[in-house]
Order: sequence, then C-alpha cells, then structure tokens
Amino acid sequence: MREAPFFVAAPPRSGTTLVAWLLHLHGVWIGRAGVTKWPVTNSSVGTENLAITAVAKRETTPEVVRSAVLNIVPRDKSRWLYKKGILAIRWKVWSQAFPQALWVLPKRPLEDVVKSYLAHPGKAPSVDGNLERATHKLRKFAEGQKAISKNLPRHIWVDTDKLGRGDLEEAQRLIEGCGLVYNKQGCEDFIDPSIWHGS
Repeated sequence: MREAPFFVAAPPRSGTTLVAWLLHLHGVWIGRAGVTKWPVTNSSVGTENLAITAVAKRETTPEVVRSAVLNIVPRDKSRWLYKKGILAIRWKVWSQAFPQALWVLPKRPLEDVVKSYLAHPGKAPSVDGNLERATHKLRKFAEGQKAISKNLPRHIWVDTDKLGRGDLEEAQRLIEGCGLVYNKQGCEDFIDPSIWHGS
C-alpha cells in the first residue's frame, strides 16, 4: 500500500487543504507539515509535507523521486498523501514514480480560484495583484489537472465548493471514492463553511 499514495493536485486556492485534511481525518498519513500563516483564509492545519516538498521542488527523475519519498514515509504508514500544486505541473514524473497512486483533483471554476488567489495576502504578491498574471499562472495548474484526468485512469474529481459549504454527500463520495471508511461526524466537526473562500 505504500506504493499507492494519494496525490492531491490542483491550483492553489482550490480547496486542497480541505481535501487533504479530510483524508487525514480518515487515517491517511501526512507527516510533518507547515501550518498556514493566514488562519483567516485557511484552517490552521498543515497538509503539505515539508520533506516531500523539498523533493518536489527539484527537477529530477521518477526513480529519484520514488526513492527519496519512500525514505521519508514511515514504513508502517500504508496510507499516505502528498498535496502540492506542483503535482499538477510535474504529474508525469510523479505518476511514473508511483504508477499506483490515486490522483485526487479538487475542482473549482477558474475564475473563483483566481479571485480567491488575489484576495489572499500570501498569494497575491507573487503576481503583483494582477488579474491577467494570476489567471495565466493558475490556468497552467488547471490544464495539468485535465491532462491527469485524460492520461491517468486512477483519479477522482471532487467539487470543493460543495465540500467547503458543508455538503456531506460530496464528502462521503470523496472518502469512499478513495477506498476509506466514511466518518460522518469527523467531517461535520471539521468542515467550517464560515471560512470557505468560496463563500
């Protein structure tokens, strides 16, 4: 099972933190992750493994990725995930490194993602608050998602607007679609529609 991780891949501000933490609440390992500096815009949970991110930032081969990541993930963790937007860009390398991975693809309208990105105090400066630059940047991630869904049969889309607004049917579809046992109470306790950036 260590050979079949969950990869959460989407543009930033697509609800990836929400998706990853819901999977974590159902027994999926994340490991040591950085916590957001912006609690008003995100739940104060860490979902991007810092050590794996260091691997993801390097342009490298599938063999190197696989070896490095499996040295990070504890041997007793059969269910684990990695969440990072760059996966939607470098999906070919990561899919070759882990061909049995299930790709979880959070879905939001691009215009909503862009709006949320530009409203985020930690994201907007990277594009100087410019709408055109933000759209161009985020479209690349969305195009990567489409390529994943076209080329990799092991993938599942999740509507994060529904999820963020507390739609437990969408939460159940996500969890069971990942082969996990759905915990309704855990989802109800964690999802907070008041901080959803699609509200």
